[in-house]
Amino acid sequence: MKIDFDITEEWNRYVAKGLIKNVFESHNGKIEAGLRLGPNGPEQYVVDLATGRDISEPPICKHCDNGIDFLYDHFGGLKPHTPSKSPGKQDDLLEDADSCIFACQNQNVPHSVLRRTPLLQVELPGSKWFAFPNLTPWESRGLLLWVPVVPDGVTTTFPHRPQGLTRASIEDFLEISQSRKDLVTFFNSLHGGASVNHLHFQSVYSDHKMAVELAALVKWEKYTLVDGYFAPALFFALDSDIEKIWEPIEKIQQAGIPYDLIALSSGTYLFIRNINHEIVEEFPGRGLGGINFAGLIITADKKDFTRVTEQVIRSAFAKATIDPRKLDFL
Repeated sequence: MKIDFDITEEWNRYVAKGLIKNVFESHNGKIEAGLRLGPNGPEQYVVDLATGRDISEPPICKHCDNGIDFLYDHFGGLKPHTPSKSPGKQDDLLEDADSCIFACQNQNVPHSVLRRTPLLQVELPGSKWFAFPNLTPWESRGLLLWVPVVPDGVTTTFPHRPQGLTRASIEDFLEISQSRKDLVTFFNSLHGGASVNHLHFQSVYSDHKMAVELAALVKWEKYTLVDGYFAPALFFALDSDIEKIWEPIEKIQQAGIPYDLIALSSGTYLFIRNINHEIVEEFPGRGLGGINFAGLIITADKKDFTRVTEQVIRSAFAKATIDPRKLDFL
């Protein structure tokens, strides 16, 4: 099954209609944050609603010699976040639908998925999926949130499923990821960067290879591993059978170990996470996820541009991940 859509065309159409904007209570008061079409395409904007003043700060991206991209995103730091936590393992996210941050059963919540208009709707082997724009996208050219839905001919419901993968959802994940060369699709598990305990993927526009794709590959038993990179990972070629990907993920999930799955233009990468270093000292108060381990560090603090060095990244990634060769059940 082939998904046929042009992310740039669909995204720009959505932006032109003014559909990517939200009102938030920030630390400076009530703001409207969104995207608008500028002379060079979609661009971020932030307006202080009390004064009408545009308080936008342009994103800044620094490309490091090691292939890591460093993005300063003032925009992403504006939306409501859970309080910062201390380093180490974090509390479990609540499982019940009433606590779901997507408000999947409560349309009275302002940003409930029940009240939002999907940018895309696709029917895949495992489920039908809606793709929503991220509330405050750090990539102005496209950042999608994929959520499974159940249509009944009259209304569409969002079944509250935990943030874990099945064979069927991996098949859908691969269908999405392989539909476009300019999309990076990723899944963060619980205690692996996920901030919502409701099944979802994310896709982001990308026009270049990420740092992990520049690393060498080596064979280890029946697996292929990333070699010499900041973080160890299993690698699966684009033509890999679903069972080959599902087998290690099923074992990892059964062992209660978190992980991040990210599909890039060269193949799919599986990062196995150390639950005891869910949050690391090097990046205090925020969790790392698949997009970070693949080579994009995102921050809302300009000081990180000088504070974070290659050694800081290497130290953080080493703590937060597990070498697959250390798991005897694989």
